[in-house]
Amino acid sequence: MNHQLVLQNSTHFFKPSEILKQDKRRWTARDCINLFNSRTGEFHFCRYGENSGRSVGKYLRKGIVVVKSQIRNEELDGKSRPSLGVFHKTGDVIGGKYTIIGILGEGGVCTTYEAEVEDGSTVALKAISLRFMKGWKDLELFEREARVLKSLRHPGIPEYIDYFEVDSERDRAFYIAQKVAKGRSLAEVIKNGSRITEEDVIRIAFEVLEVLKYLGNLRPPVFHRDIKPENIIMDEETGEVKVVDFGAVQDAASMTVIGSTVVGTYGYMAPEQFQNRATPQTDLYGLGGTLLFLVSARSPSSFPQSRLKIDFSAVTMSLGLRSVISRLLEPAPEDRYQSADEVIIALKRLKESPALGVRANQFTVEKQSRRSFSKPAGTKIQLERTTDALQIEIPPVGLTAETVGTGTFAVAWNAFIVFWTATAIRGGAGLMSLFSIPFWVVGIGLARSTLSNLTVAVSLYFDRESFAVEWRVGKFWNHRVSGEVKDISSLELMVEGEMNGTRITVCRLNEGVNRHLFGSGLETIEKSWLIQEISDFLNLPPPERQMLTRGSDIIRNGVVGGRVFRRVSIQYGRSSKYRHFIGLSSGNNGVSASTKLEFAPLRGAALRRSNVVQTVASSVASDRVPDMGKRQLMNLLLLGAISLPTAGLLGPYLYFLVPPGSGGAGTGITAKDALGNDITLTGWLKTHQPGDRTLAQGLKGDPTYLVVENDGTLATYGINAVCTHLGCVVPFNNAENKFICPCHGSQYNNQGRVVRGPAPLSLALAHVDVVDDKVVFSPWSETDFRTGENPWWS
Repeated sequence: MNHQLVLQNSTHFFKPSEILKQDKRRWTARDCINLFNSRTGEFHFCRYGENSGRSVGKYLRKGIVVVKSQIRNEELDGKSRPSLGVFHKTGDVIGGKYTIIGILGEGGVCTTYEAEVEDGSTVALKAISLRFMKGWKDLELFEREARVLKSLRHPGIPEYIDYFEVDSERDRAFYIAQKVAKGRSLAEVIKNGSRITEEDVIRIAFEVLEVLKYLGNLRPPVFHRDIKPENIIMDEETGEVKVVDFGAVQDAASMTVIGSTVVGTYGYMAPEQFQNRATPQTDLYGLGGTLLFLVSARSPSSFPQSRLKIDFSAVTMSLGLRSVISRLLEPAPEDRYQSADEVIIALKRLKESPALGVRANQFTVEKQSRRSFSKPAGTKIQLERTTDALQIEIPPVGLTAETVGTGTFAVAWNAFIVFWTATAIRGGAGLMSLFSIPFWVVGIGLARSTLSNLTVAVSLYFDRESFAVEWRVGKFWNHRVSGEVKDISSLELMVEGEMNGTRITVCRLNEGVNRHLFGSGLETIEKSWLIQEISDFLNLPPPERQMLTRGSDIIRNGVVGGRVFRRVSIQYGRSSKYRHFIGLSSGNNGVSASTKLEFAPLRGAALRRSNVVQTVASSVASDRVPDMGKRQLMNLLLLGAISLPTAGLLGPYLYFLVPPGSGGAGTGITAKDALGNDITLTGWLKTHQPGDRTLAQGLKGDPTYLVVENDGTLATYGINAVCTHLGCVVPFNNAENKFICPCHGSQYNNQGRVVRGPAPLSLALAHVDVVDDKVVFSPWSETDFRTGENPWWS
């Protein structure tokens, strides 16, 4: 179809595509198609892009006039022509009472108009057409939105007014009427170059969270599923925020419907939405993406990801806000905040923080108002602290005099234990070797401690809500634990033991029933410094208070609060303010520390003579275990009670129960008869005929056959009678001229070689020698002459 245009006072006929050639830089093929409205027969210049409005003006200045045309974009305040088939021009009356005055926005298959009602008020009129829907699912979502909006009553959600349908000759349109949310979307605010402070970001988050909290408290709960900057309208004059566009809304009751459509906006959609699942944490993920957009002016989808987690470490923001956004954007729902209330609490902490406006990358060190703790000179520990985060890196201790000494001792100790255990086992004292188990435990502990100090680095991270501790050995091994700060009850310097009069201490972080140890190889002053820093950051009771909340003790000639006392009994109990309180007494009168302190001061010479101990503050590192001397004495008594009887039993065991040379040790033992008498060659041959096989007591006390050869001489080998199947004694059957086991029928020839199972192996052999006419057994040291193989029993 051609349209008559007037150009420079001349009449020309142009097709839309020819008009497009007038300004190729400012128009696209889509705009060309949109130049003609087949429904009204009118010709339109339709805006598409930022500069297209100026293009319309340029054509008008050149004298281009479109026959029967109205420039719709001018009348609709420069808004884009809707992609919807239901196109209403200014002045159209919908449903008999809504007069179109402009376009508020469009998305998908829906267009939202601004309409005026008869009383002069304005409403937002959202429309969808049957002809231009992509499928019935569009209508289903539209109707669901109407039903949900009808039930909502919250100041952060534009008020629902009406839902109705309008039929025409060729179409049917559906409409939702709501009050207009005054202002612009957050996306438009950022796009137009405005910058929002972190205080404003947190304020916006609060208002959105109140809406999400309201939706979550409904029964069944309602999930918006499309929280993003485009759906949050802010009135820049009053700062009020409204959540709009419930087109993706879903309630918990409809979540089991099969064939539901995945809805949402990429970058703001929680991972579970791709599986068509929605939880109370789903909208929190969208909020996290929105907050990230506000502080970075970038869509979350433009950031790199690692294991589905958005990496926004390059964005500058306060550490507190970073922590909140990071948790909101956790890929797994269970790792996010579990409700809007939790996020509100976290943001309130940020709002109350004096360093809210401080902007820094993740571990930038900032000057701040806090207690000052002196960093030990020469320490290799790296500590970086801000108001909202604390990062500590503890490198391996490496080679020091202490680690070299401990390592040398560990090597010597374990070498001795290996030698002792191997000797006991080879000597046949298998039971005795079990007594080495406690020494093995000590040796392994020493080796592990030394290797840990030489190779293990420790990282600790704390913020206002969570913490993490990681142990690692280069890139070969690492172990990480994490938790919530609220579960940390205390941090203390714990005494593990004592060596050469020096206490061995370690830092212990108490998280409920879990105990996390670190810093075992550090100097005491370094451990105390770390405990002070971490306790101060976490607002834990100071180390001196923790020192006095363990057990019960009596301190003599000490100082508390600058006052010298003669004897103070420290007792422990509960109070409303602290987990424990301290009771101090002087003489027989006990007084609660929560009221007053009374004690007998030392004066004059008594004060000079006393060994004044700066208790509480200075004794944290050295007196963590009460009555350490008594404890060590009890340990020695316990060790002696075990080792002395064990050593006393060793002699009788070796003398009476371990035969000499058993198990292959020594030069041999004298064979004994059934009565325990030594066997002599002369006596044995007198009483035993050629071919005889009679049992004697052999190596390790095992019954062993002495064999008399057919020529009347004693064989140079003995046959162990212990069956290789079940360990029973195998008798010799003279009639069959073989060894036959009566238990399971295994058979061996007259030399003890197995000829029938189930016995798997031949009978063991022993050497037989004659020394001073006495028959002597010794371990077999040659190949098995029966099989030509190495002896299995060796």
